[in-house]
Amino acid sequence: MRVKQKIFSSVVALSCIGVLYVSYAGNGHFRYRSRFFEIPSPSPMPTPAPDSPDLKYPIKEREGDFVTDKSKDPFYLKDPPAIVENVEYDPETGMYVVTEKVAGQNVKPPMYMTYEDYLSYTEKQEREAYWKDRQNAVNLVEDKSLVPPIQVKKQFFDKLFGGSKIEIKPQGNVEMTLGGNTQKTANPNIPLRNQKTGGFDFDMNININVIGKIGDKLQLGVKYNTQSGFDFDNQVKIGYTGDEDDIIKVIEAGNVSLPLQTRLITGSQTLFGLKTQLQFGRLTWTSVVSQQKSKKETMIIENGAQKQNFEIRSDQYEENKHFFLAQYFRDQFDNALSGLPNIRTVVNITRIEAWVTNRNGTTQNVRDVAGLMDLGEATPFSPNVTSTSGGDSRPRNEANNLYGNLISNPNYRFVDNVVATLQNNFSLSQGQDFEKTYARKLNETEFTFNRQLGYISLNTQLNPNEVLAVAFQYEYNGSVFQVGEFGNQVPPDSNATSKVLYLKMLKGTSVRVNLPIWNLMMKNISSLGAYNVSNEDFRLDIYYNDPGGGLKRYMPKGCITGTPLLRVLNLDNLNMNNDAQPDGLFDFVSGVTILTQNGRLIFPVKEPFGDNLRAAFTACGTGSNFIDQYVYDQLYDSTRFRAQQFPEFNRFVVKGQYRGSNNREISLGAGNVPRGSVVVTAGGQRLTEGTHYTVDYNLGRVTIIDAGIINSGQQVKIDFENNNLFATQVRTMYGTRLDYRISSKFNIGGTLMQLSERPFSQKVNIGDDPIKNTIM
Repeated sequence: MRVKQKIFSSVVALSCIGVLYVSYAGNGHFRYRSRFFEIPSPSPMPTPAPDSPDLKYPIKEREGDFVTDKSKDPFYLKDPPAIVENVEYDPETGMYVVTEKVAGQNVKPPMYMTYEDYLSYTEKQEREAYWKDRQNAVNLVEDKSLVPPIQVKKQFFDKLFGGSKIEIKPQGNVEMTLGGNTQKTANPNIPLRNQKTGGFDFDMNININVIGKIGDKLQLGVKYNTQSGFDFDNQVKIGYTGDEDDIIKVIEAGNVSLPLQTRLITGSQTLFGLKTQLQFGRLTWTSVVSQQKSKKETMIIENGAQKQNFEIRSDQYEENKHFFLAQYFRDQFDNALSGLPNIRTVVNITRIEAWVTNRNGTTQNVRDVAGLMDLGEATPFSPNVTSTSGGDSRPRNEANNLYGNLISNPNYRFVDNVVATLQNNFSLSQGQDFEKTYARKLNETEFTFNRQLGYISLNTQLNPNEVLAVAFQYEYNGSVFQVGEFGNQVPPDSNATSKVLYLKMLKGTSVRVNLPIWNLMMKNISSLGAYNVSNEDFRLDIYYNDPGGGLKRYMPKGCITGTPLLRVLNLDNLNMNNDAQPDGLFDFVSGVTILTQNGRLIFPVKEPFGDNLRAAFTACGTGSNFIDQYVYDQLYDSTRFRAQQFPEFNRFVVKGQYRGSNNREISLGAGNVPRGSVVVTAGGQRLTEGTHYTVDYNLGRVTIIDAGIINSGQQVKIDFENNNLFATQVRTMYGTRLDYRISSKFNIGGTLMQLSERPFSQKVNIGDDPIKNTIM
């Protein structure tokens, strides 16, 4: 017999639970024993506020202990982990005590269970755990795909595909946005029916990966993402694999590959077409008809340093990155470099600030600036600006009256007045004579400048709608001159950036080739695509692509025939000791003709294929009609896009070879390299990926992990595929490979491949001519 009594009091601080146990002792006697437990008294419930609303579905505290509680209401949260739930056996009473404690204190009265109750409780727990484990095991075995498997009970189906089950397993997501937009314009000049317009708004993003299988022989794989940055990221492939004794071994359609073990003819990893592999006894026949979506390239490493060829056409100058600081420096450029290795100039630029239109949301070192084309020019372009130079062509603020008139009235400098002042008071045209913009000052790490030649080089190319303006100081025969204003000379007032800086404009938002500012952009600097270029093993030469005659190091006709173009264009005036004696090699003068750190070629003349070539023809008496057939004037008096429309003049090519610094990490110069396309050989022996080298296919980087290969000094050759620019031409490839296996150690094979290209347009640049080659 069990008696349980609860006593609650709202006056005392403790409550009690009393338990009375009665047992039979024999001989008609009974034994009585009682135990009392003190538990914290529940706090009095607070009196609700008069305006407190009653919950329609009140949440009540759990009644009973965690063992006997039967409520499964999902609105009730589980007990917090701070509550320690425990069941202990009491040997004195022979019962099980159920407690719930927090920090060692009971939060609910202890409950008691008999042996039968506890056995029923544990049996229920074990039964639920058992069925849960069984359900999880069934879920692992059963196929829960979106599309259930399909059984085709046909005998021919089983023989053809090696099975009768069709499985399709899609993965990924499809997002669709459906909506509409409407617009109402309350304009009385518009007909009433046209004042309200609207339409549907539809957008969809797909990222799916589908794996299909028919029997054991036919498989389908689709990988498609609408937000992929490259077309080759989307893969589609259907493959049929025959049995060991079948004639048809492999049939693949879609993204296929043709890897070849031979070193004479290499296959390709990125093809799109049809591939078949047949077997007739000991003969294996592999054929492919496809479009090639990559280009084979080779890189050679000698003595641990990277050696690579480069090729630059005459129209591949770096646009919107290099600028003369004034017309004076452009006019003096050719003369200053005519006496290499000495630079004929007495100018030394000591300070410069560069400001560019703020497009990236920078908040530091920003302010309004006004870039002026004629500022500091001794010969201004605008008829409304008068020269005060007195015949001195050096740039300075006092070279004309523009700067003096601007600073004569402090009110001209304020943001709200500067545009109207320049247009009305000075009769200057916005977009031509000046640009007003909100600009940021470039850090010293974002550009470099040549102190003697007077030009600035930016690390990143400017966008067409960005403005570049500068202020600089230079020394000339001991005197200091300045063009523009520095930021600390015109500090902002209490209205933050209300005062405008007057700067020398080097680039505006509109491209107008008839303005002097167009000539400030340098068109004689090209990128070699290399970094940390060394003078050792560096080779550079200039060729003319003669129609029908191939590449020549000199002009095919005219009085300068026989003189290497390297000498004509002033790139060969020194020997290896920097003496003034031409030796037929490129004059490697760091910082003048080449920038070794970032691999930039600098012609020592401002128009190498224009006025400089014309002057060379004229000096020896060639007629102007003949000269016009070879000189590429469009490259300098027109935009680069328009100049490229004259391929008959774009026949000059700069070719050479450079050697980078000694490094185990070798950059391939291409990203997203196709997997499996990188083949590395050392001394003619093929290396193993993962053992001798590793490849980062995303960044296009090969790391030689075997130090003995680098230290051996032997030639390392890297063959890889570059698919970044494969879409410029359509390449069709046909290939057949025959292998006759005589034994496990003797094999006879043959390969026949044909590659043909088809350009998108009939106007093809020199060097990009389509090909049709067959190799065997």
